[in-house]
Amino acid sequence: MSGPKGYDYALNEALRRRRELEALGGRWRELLRQARELQAQLRREGLSFDVFASLAEQGYGSARRDHPSDADLDTLDTFQKAVERARQAAGAERTRRIVEQTRAALRERARETEFTVTRLSSSPASRTRATPTPSRDADAERAAREKKIQSLLELLAQTSSEDREQLTSEIVRLSQARTPSDDRAWLTLTRRVTDAVREQRDRAARDEAARDLLTIVARVTGPAADDLTARVHAAGALTAVERLRPDVLAAVAQAELEAERAFVVATALDVWRDLGYEADDDFAAMALTSEGGLLRRDAWPDHALLVRVSPTSTRINTNIVALGETDPLRDTEVEEESCGWIGDFQEGMRARQVEAPLARRHPPGALPVQRRAAPQRDTRTRRTQETQRRDHL
Repeated sequence: MSGPKGYDYALNEALRRRRELEALGGRWRELLRQARELQAQLRREGLSFDVFASLAEQGYGSARRDHPSDADLDTLDTFQKAVERARQAAGAERTRRIVEQTRAALRERARETEFTVTRLSSSPASRTRATPTPSRDADAERAAREKKIQSLLELLAQTSSEDREQLTSEIVRLSQARTPSDDRAWLTLTRRVTDAVREQRDRAARDEAARDLLTIVARVTGPAADDLTARVHAAGALTAVERLRPDVLAAVAQAELEAERAFVVATALDVWRDLGYEADDDFAAMALTSEGGLLRRDAWPDHALLVRVSPTSTRINTNIVALGETDPLRDTEVEEESCGWIGDFQEGMRARQVEAPLARRHPPGALPVQRRAAPQRDTRTRRTQETQRRDHL
């Protein structure tokens, strides 16, 4: 049983649980980043709303936010909803302030207009004319105008700052008109405001969908995560973000599988080094390719253990290879010798919470030994008992 072998690895339940909690921790940290980003934005706008006070009121004080328990991570969706409620409350505070500021601006413009009218009415020419008494029609006109303005103010607060400035000027212009209001002008302005509100709501929906995708991406790290984050940020519309969702879910799942394979290779290499094998510096990367990585032993100057991890299954394939021309009898001896560490390898993996039962085995000599070019030995790193002893000093 010392010819080519295959180990079907499986992370035990405790290890899988730990890795899942690490992934959830990444999502939790992304939600915290979003909350801090929101708080910074509110400060730039001059708003006093405290995002973290809102979270604390919902049960997420600083200690719990910064050091979530496993139970907190398991209920991460609840924390995500708390962050969104804080965002909505901040939005309501922003709306109230914008309405107040716009109403104050309108009052100021009204006072300026009243002052100008008063000065004109007190001139000698104006005193020769009788001051008209406001009619019921004028009062009704004014009340209708105030109602329109109030409705528009509520909508105006939901527009972008760029649209708001221009639309506010239009409201001021119509509200200060000294002639009977033109219903068509008010309808046109109302349509413009509602269109601006719709566009802003579309942007808000896009941003919410993007934030949700970013919390999913946060399960993984590295180049794959960086690429996905850039793609989410580049998606300019809600439809573009939603089209990304299947790709993001698939890419995150693939990245997690690759991370698991890399973890298993690193764990196996640690065990093999403990058993006296030496590895090239690029072993971990090469073992994940079809070419495979080589493990050497001082007693095997002309042989190596070739390790390849299947890209489509949870299997580690190993076989002895000859580094040049060798005697077939010596090939078989090395294959038999490698058999002596099978149990030790499996026990070492088990101690690291990875099961590695044999799933494929061939007797020595059953298959011809493959031949590979010998690697440069000066690129290898060694982990002997002496180096291990120094590591602990």
